[in-house]
Amino acid sequence: MAADDTPPQYGTRRMRRRAFLTGTVGAALAVAGCGGARHEASDTHSTVRPSPRLTLGSPIATKKAREHRIGHRPNDGSGLWADFSNTGYRHDPGYTGSGGNCVHGYAGLNDYAPGMTANAALYVNAPAGHVFNQIHFRGTALLGSTSGDNWTFNGCVFDNGGGGKGEANFILQSYLPTACTWNYCTFKPCDFAMPPGNDGTVSTSHTYPGTPWRSSYQSFNNNGNGAQTGMAVVHRHRCDIWGNAGMQDVFNGTASNHVILDWCYIHDQADTNWSTGKAAGVPDNDLYHHDGIGPDGNSGSRWINITNCTIASLGSTNAIAFQGTPCRDHVIAGNYLAGFGITVDLGGPSGATDTNITFTDNVLSAEVPFIFRPLYQGADWDSAGRGMVWRRNRFQFFHGDPTTTGTMEGGPASGPNNMDPSWQGRFWWPTDSGQAAHQSDYTG
Repeated sequence: MAADDTPPQYGTRRMRRRAFLTGTVGAALAVAGCGGARHEASDTHSTVRPSPRLTLGSPIATKKAREHRIGHRPNDGSGLWADFSNTGYRHDPGYTGSGGNCVHGYAGLNDYAPGMTANAALYVNAPAGHVFNQIHFRGTALLGSTSGDNWTFNGCVFDNGGGGKGEANFILQSYLPTACTWNYCTFKPCDFAMPPGNDGTVSTSHTYPGTPWRSSYQSFNNNGNGAQTGMAVVHRHRCDIWGNAGMQDVFNGTASNHVILDWCYIHDQADTNWSTGKAAGVPDNDLYHHDGIGPDGNSGSRWINITNCTIASLGSTNAIAFQGTPCRDHVIAGNYLAGFGITVDLGGPSGATDTNITFTDNVLSAEVPFIFRPLYQGADWDSAGRGMVWRRNRFQFFHGDPTTTGTMEGGPASGPNNMDPSWQGRFWWPTDSGQAAHQSDYTG
């Protein structure tokens, strides 16, 4: 088992901390060292630290930002995308890297409880409004099963093992009724310091199978079967999330309380072609599918903002897995998307009922292959004037990127993906499901 405090290397290029557009300073991407690790936090004096945002200034600055990002990838040293250099507990403004009583290798953190073990329930309780700073939680963290709400976690680590539990193995079970916020938190398997196949120079592993099935937790899960409803709206800023197969605690916000995923690094899904699971004798009905965000329920999703996230992995289903219908009132902007089966799913085959979705300034990268196509549907993106906006979404293709689709256990054989270097910087349209590159932007 590798030491959990091994730092990522951030790629082979020198890290550049500099402003890249009006109103954004390089310090927003750097580690700010201040404050100490504490288990107990004052509910009245602790500060919720929102993520540094990608602040767009004038139209000229906005255009320059897009042009600059299209030539960069996560972990290339630029810090322009969510990656190891600007997400996770080490980059929390309150993290010092020293002190704490954690016995599992996370220097500067305190263990929530002594004797924590993987694959065991860990009951987490605190009053409403509590703030947890620099805490390590191991096992399945059951949040607020008897009381609590509107919690905030700053610079925390949640890890769990696989234990051969498959779909029944979670890293979180939330009973909180209204909202919960995670700033600069890390969610990972406890058996690995870094994702297998990702040495910190790529956005995600380029080789199968990813984190082995028996070392992987399955998912995040909101749970409504306790004393509380478990329907808390998720807010995540600058979080590093890997080694799982779905983020199933992201479902619906409200008009006044949106789900927020901002500058999160979601990568290296678990057992990405199921080969480890099959080799270990896992039943076919318990094989992982791989969703970056989601999946949501059959009743659709609403009021979700996904901005400036990296969502990249080899896998079988969706980076954005809003598979129910209808989807409405979403903002999906400025994200780096790569891999999976069908990379983006907004309402499945019934996308014609979606309303008020803004999908702008996203990059579909060829860094790792998708299996089927980039977009599930889109031929009737806004045929009925449903408030759908699709603008400035582009392809990225670098030298050496795959020109074939991916594969998975029991899935289709690899075939041409039709991409080549001429696709670099060209526009991605919804009307052909992202299967052609265009010289001009979509205007429908």
